Amino acid sequence: MKRTDSDPQARYIKMTTQPIPSLIVSMAVPAICSQIVTSLYNLADTYFVGSIGTSATAAPGVAMPLLMIIQAVSLMLAMGAGSLAARQLGARQEEDANRTVSTAFFLSVMVGTVIGAFSLAALEPIMVICGATPTILPYACDYAFWIILATPFYSATFVLSAVVRQEGNVRLSVIGTVAGAVVNCILDPILIFVFDLGIVGAAAATSLSQIVSFGILFSHMVSGRCVLKLGWRYFSLRWRVLWEIFKVGAPDLFRNGLLSVANILLNNAAAVYGDAPLAGMGIVTKLVNVLVMMLMGFGQGYQPMCGYCFGAKLYGRVKEGLWFSLRVCLTAMAALSATAYLLAPGIIAVFRGDDPAVIEVGSRILRAHVAVLPLATVTVIANMLFQSCGRAVKSGMIALSRNGLLLIPMILYLPRAFQLDGVIWAQPAADVLTFAAALLMLFHELARLRALERQAAPAGAGEVH
Repeated sequence: MKRTDSDPQARYIKMTTQPIPSLIVSMAVPAICSQIVTSLYNLADTYFVGSIGTSATAAPGVAMPLLMIIQAVSLMLAMGAGSLAARQLGARQEEDANRTVSTAFFLSVMVGTVIGAFSLAALEPIMVICGATPTILPYACDYAFWIILATPFYSATFVLSAVVRQEGNVRLSVIGTVAGAVVNCILDPILIFVFDLGIVGAAAATSLSQIVSFGILFSHMVSGRCVLKLGWRYFSLRWRVLWEIFKVGAPDLFRNGLLSVANILLNNAAAVYGDAPLAGMGIVTKLVNVLVMMLMGFGQGYQPMCGYCFGAKLYGRVKEGLWFSLRVCLTAMAALSATAYLLAPGIIAVFRGDDPAVIEVGSRILRAHVAVLPLATVTVIANMLFQSCGRAVKSGMIALSRNGLLLIPMILYLPRAFQLDGVIWAQPAADVLTFAAALLMLFHELARLRALERQAAPAGAGEVH
């Protein structure tokens, strides 16, 4: 690897002096590729499982709320540790940064193991709660069982990927993710069709891919090829460390935890109308996730620079990076959303071409989601700014609005008033309201950054743009 991959001083100079467009793009492109590959291998699961039948196609979507709970805790540790470590590196506190990431890593393994064991012990009742109909339940249980077996690796991989990305080592994060995705895509057809394992094969392929990603990231961290160091000697249960991780990562815990609850309610609302809406919802979730992950990938290119520069009190660079990210992402999301809207029936038919009911309802769901997707640009990029600058309250409010405070009421009210149309529009309606809230908070944060910039003007006089 290049010297900047493991040299804190070289990394600091890069983050605080390199021209912003080229810096963000250089980190965003591999992150976007990583996110696209990850999303595509999730779509590969949906594609191959779709050949089994409509009930099997719906099973991953039914199991998703349980996986979101695991992801919620993992992302809390990952994003909290990653954001804090980036600011500590920006402030030249390398030892503290090592302590932060090591604590988050070992906690993620412990928590993933405990949640996985509990989930296996009560798997069938959990799947029923998550919205499984009698015809979907066997598929959902088979799928969830094999996914849950890899939860310690799944949980730890979130932390490892986040911290290497936040230190600016985007390439390593991409390598780990892409390697797992390639393994998944290769194993999916082999295990599903050649070994005739059906949906169990899809789940086993996903679990094995997570273990591969974990192995790559873990081996690099412990071998000293990253700026941040991982080791048991850095592990600390001191309240100050735990509180800083939780404070910034809490929005991800609440967001994904509430999203899990929302998905349970949404699955149960859709199940009233049969397996086709559940299958259509599952397909659209994976499709829209490709576009959202592209947006997240670009935001992840902005985050390391934002964290470093905020820690170094270079507030002008923080703002310049924000505006650049918003311009690029809004243009891209508008174009992609328009394309998906126009081609919706053909896109859904790729996954369930022999089921007209899934194509019809899936097209309606997809069009509703992409109609408001460009607004997510402001929501996502603003949240990246808040997290990187340690603005836990603002970040938490956005998370709670989209996935709980606004989404859950939409799910509870709209289906009662508009039946299936209410189910379809619940998430888009919550997205519109969340955009409005994020925009107001972003204006407030920009005013705060301008004030900080004025205070730091003498110290920042020599910054390079």
